Parts: sequence; structure tokens; C-alpha cells
Amino acid sequence: MSRITVRIVEARGLAAADAGGKSDPFAELRIMNKTTDLLPTIGHLGKSNVCKTKVIRNTLSPIWNEEFTFDCRSPATDMLEVKILDWDRFSTNDTLGVAMIPVGQCLAMGRVDQWYNLTEPLVNLSGRKARGAVHLIISAYGMGMTPPQPVTTAPGVYGGYPPAGYPPAGYPPAGYPPAAGYPPAGGYPPAGGYPPAAGYPPAGGYPPAGGYPPAAGYPPAAGYPPAGGYPPAGGYPPPAAAGYPPAGGYPPAGGYPPAAGYPPAGGYPPAGGYAGYPPPM
Repeated sequence: MSRITVRIVEARGLAAADAGGKSDPFAELRIMNKTTDLLPTIGHLGKSNVCKTKVIRNTLSPIWNEEFTFDCRSPATDMLEVKILDWDRFSTNDTLGVAMIPVGQCLAMGRVDQWYNLTEPLVNLSGRKARGAVHLIISAYGMGMTPPQPVTTAPGVYGGYPPAGYPPAGYPPAGYPPAAGYPPAGGYPPAGGYPPAAGYPPAGGYPPAGGYPPAAGYPPAAGYPPAGGYPPAGGYPPPAAAGYPPAGGYPPAGGYPPAAGYPPAGGYPPAGGYAGYPPPM
């Protein structure tokens, strides 16, 4: 056996059943078995298992925020049926829509917080089209398991987010940020200013007061190249005292080869040969 706790929080966008364009909605909830209850939406077979909310007059967006608990003998085939009706004093209540939720699915998830669209009942006696949705928070657990904590969602807070107790107590830790505050009490930048009081660049200025390049200028006042010009006025290379080539010209005035000719007039080698060559035989 399993047990489910159902909180029906509210509904929205319901169909208008009254002449003034509003309805007087209330809800009926019960556990039915899809294999044994053949017509679950015609009346409620087994009235003892039906729970009802209060009637909210003249609205299409009622807020109930009511909670009910059901025991489920066959969770694999049991269904939670939520039927929204319009209350009528002198006639049969009109069905505005139905939501069917499998109990086994809720048991597998443990807790479900969801909007469910409403559909027409299996047998729609009024012929009215269903509209709107219903907000349910369902907690399901098997026998012997720890029951879920009570649901405390306030009306109009869809989904219960953020959860209760968030952030955890004691967060942030005590003394954060530090008591002295951030930035430090002396302020940021430091009271003396940033950059330091001596200043940046140095008080003498940058470049130095003498200026850059130096006041005498660059290149030096004597000029570059030298005032005599470049190359020097005497020419480059400077003339050698004796001159080059020699004043007598090149080759020498005697000529080259010598005026006697080359080889010598006596022939080459000399007619008498070279002394001692070849050696005598």
C-alpha cells in the first residue's frame, strides 16, 4: 500500500459557466482504479473516497490551497482524479474539466509540483469544452517510508521556488564581508592618491627640464657634417705631396720594356748560353 498527499493550490483560465461570464468553482479529488472503475467521471462511485474543496465564488482563477491524503491499494493501476466543477444552487453542478494523474508515476518521482491541463470528462453531459489548468503538489511514498515534509507553498507562488530555507541559515558566514568593509576604510585609491604624492612622472618632468634632445641640439652646434663640408674641401683622398702616380708618369719615362727591347737584342737565351748551363759532357 502507498499513500499520497495532494495539495490543490489553484486553477487558472477556467471556462465560464454562469451568465455573468464567471464561475463558482470547487474541486473534487479521489483515487480511482482504471481497471475496476468503468465510468470514473459520471458521479463518483464510492463517495466515501471523495474529497472536496471550498467553493470560490465569481472567478475563473480560484485559489484553494487545500491538502488531502489518500491511501492507494494498487498504485500501479490507481489514478488520482481531480475534477473542477461549477457550483449551482438550484441545478446540477457543471463539470469544467478533469485531470487524471497516475499514482505510480508520482510514487516513482516522490514529489511532483506541476500544472495539469484540464480535459473534458469521458461522458460530457454539459457539452462544454474544458479550458484552463490546475496546479497540484503531490507527495507520494510507500508504506514504511518516511512521509514527506508538509508542503507550504503560498497561493500564487508557482512551483514553490525557491524552496523554503534557501539560502541556508548562516549564509553568508558571519563577518563577511569583513567588518572593516571593502574597500578598506582608508579608501581606494589610498588617501594620499594614486600615483604616490611624489608624482609620476617625477616633479622635474619627463623628459628632464633640460629637454630632450639637449638644449644645445642634436647634432652638436658645430654641425654634422663638419662646417668644412664632407668630403673635406681639399678633396678625397687628399693629394700626396709627390703625387701619384709619379710626376714622370707611369710607367717610367724610360719606357717598359726598356728601349733595347725585350728579349735583348742578342736573342734569348744569349748566344753564348748561360755560363755553366748546360754542364759540359
